Amino acid sequence: MNFRNLAVTATATAAFVGLGATSAFAQDCFVVNRSDQGSTAVGHSQAWISIPVADIVGVSGQCAIDVNDALTAAGLPTVLATMSNKTLLGGTAADANGKTADGKGVDHFEDSPIVGQTFGVVGNVLSTDAACF
Repeated sequence: MNFRNLAVTATATAAFVGLGATSAFAQDCFVVNRSDQGSTAVGHSQAWISIPVADIVGVSGQCAIDVNDALTAAGLPTVLATMSNKTLLGGTAADANGKTADGKGVDHFEDSPIVGQTFGVVGNVLSTDAACF
């Protein structure tokens, strides 16, 4: 891996790891099977915050379009939404039994396989797509 690819991968990793530390994602959970349209729509309420993955990693223009296309092709969300006032399923049996880290229903960002898969797709686009250089 050359220096540029390493730098891009490190930047994408930091962006996703930082999700749990940002005020926008302070509640650290999201509905895995919600559509991008649904995630965007709930962001208009007081209880939810939504943000496009392209914004999380700081890309725009054709690079953002290419990131979204790659995520869509992989069956992954292009928009994430989280509660602004509580953690979904936090402290429940579902949380204790690992159901908040199984890529189904509600997941916590730091434990979800979806975040790792999304990072992999985004990292690939950022390191290989000329529109992202």
